[in-house]
Amino acid sequence: MKVGYGRLMSSYFTLEFDSTSPHLTITMPTRTIPQNVVEIEIKSNEILATYQDIYIIDAVGIRHDYIFNKLDDYTYYGLVDFQTFPLGIATLYVRLKDEVFNESELYSKNINVGYIVEQIECFISMKERNSNVSMVERESNVNIFERKNSIQVIERNKNIQAIERNKYIKVVG
Repeated sequence: MKVGYGRLMSSYFTLEFDSTSPHLTITMPTRTIPQNVVEIEIKSNEILATYQDIYIIDAVGIRHDYIFNKLDDYTYYGLVDFQTFPLGIATLYVRLKDEVFNESELYSKNINVGYIVEQIECFISMKERNSNVSMVERESNVNIFERKNSIQVIERNKNIQAIERNKYIKVVG
């Protein structure tokens, strides 16, 4: 009996492992006032798992945890109400995992929570034309300089609303 050697067929496959963590992009404003609800969007370069570690450390160091909605495979979206936050810099921290559970780095982005009045270029109409501005039931230092066209707020943690009407600003408290 003759034993023959046939062709050997070699079979192989390539196995690749995804060991890279997802890269994230956080889209949100850099400042807000406490009455605002802020939209935050987190995008990834990879398909994301449902795992999320999203929180904000406020200006006094208190942690606020959040659960965002998954819009699609690459995006998380959330709304944050800053009404209970103290004034100052708050920092958003985000850590997500991709579909094979590779954990991202800890990403962060700051937001300034406060009342921001930069410089208002206009005329001021007031009944009494002196340098003292008083606000009902609020204590606030407002300094009106000799320049006709500017008002500057000394304390940034007080609410001043400006309503433009006929080139005049009405300051309400």
